[in-house]
Amino acid sequence: MSVDTLALARDLRAANLGQDQAEAIAFAIGRALTEGAASKADLSETRADLKADIQELRAELHEVRAELKAEIQDVRAELKSDIQELRAELKSDIQELRAELKSDIQELRAELKSDIQELRLELKTDSASVRTELKTAIEGVKSTLLMWFVGTMLAFSGFIIAVVKFL
Repeated sequence: MSVDTLALARDLRAANLGQDQAEAIAFAIGRALTEGAASKADLSETRADLKADIQELRAELHEVRAELKAEIQDVRAELKSDIQELRAELKSDIQELRAELKSDIQELRAELKSDIQELRLELKTDSASVRTELKTAIEGVKSTLLMWFVGTMLAFSGFIIAVVKFL
């Protein structure tokens, strides 16, 4: 931005300022405006610096992106490895459980077979003792019936004899 310091000094003299004061103020304002304002060269240099900074940021961003991608791939590989280990452990645990269950089932089968054999033996023993008791009871009933039958026959024979004699 350019300032016409001569015109400014004239305006200040017209406002009743002394010539020395008007020139000093105009010179100070002109210098302040020209020193504080950026020139085209300054803007061009700033633009070049900004472009360089942007390029540097892009390079850093690209580098960070590549690093993050590599870290993600590492984490992914670690997770895959961990998952494979867990799968192997689970398979091993499942196989152990299956083996334990098979063993437990076989033990239960053996116990059940043993219990069934014991029950069969007890039933045979109980059945045999019931048969023996029934045979003894039947024999007792037979003897009682035989004695009753013989007694009845003797009494009936005696009655017939008495009736025959009485007649």
